[in-house]
Amino acid sequence: MQEYNKYNDTEIIKMLVQSTGKRADKLFDVLYERYSAKLNVYCIFKAQNKQDAEEIFEDTWLKFLSRIRDGKTPNSVLPYLYSIAHNLIIDKYRTENSKKKVIIEYKDFTEFDENNRSWDIENELEQNELIEIVKRVLTTIDEIYSETFLLQWFGGLSQQEIADLLGISISAVKMRSHRAMKEVIKYVKPFYSYS
Repeated sequence: MQEYNKYNDTEIIKMLVQSTGKRADKLFDVLYERYSAKLNVYCIFKAQNKQDAEEIFEDTWLKFLSRIRDGKTPNSVLPYLYSIAHNLIIDKYRTENSKKKVIIEYKDFTEFDENNRSWDIENELEQNELIEIVKRVLTTIDEIYSETFLLQWFGGLSQQEIADLLGISISAVKMRSHRAMKEVIKYVKPFYSYS
């Protein structure tokens, strides 16, 4: 897999379309390694439970591969994956009117340093508390704001990519992001002012 890491996404997709067997597996693994963590976080936030999140995550990759094999070449892989996942989630929950619950796991947001040293217990507890606060805030604000926040801050998409993905203007993305961030800050700020 190391030999393919030097290629950009467009080059990898072109090679993937023309490849079979182990070479195709290695090329797919490069894309999977680059984007699976962010896609997983998105699915966990948007799904109603962990099992649905896992199913949507897997279906997204399968649909992505199928579309690539059918000749669809995305301009950017991560927004394309988010778009597929977004549509799968809408399809899955179209008939349900209940508000979505956000389920996140600490391990999905904790990053370890280069030496893989884990955080000490105090930092871990503070991080868990902060994640719970953000999670609660995102479940209480309108979904259009929480989704924009999620795509920008956890998904790593630019405002233009979010606008393209959601079919809205950049100014709408900025407004949604600002409103979501304002709500998150309102609840997170007291957490840090007493530490």
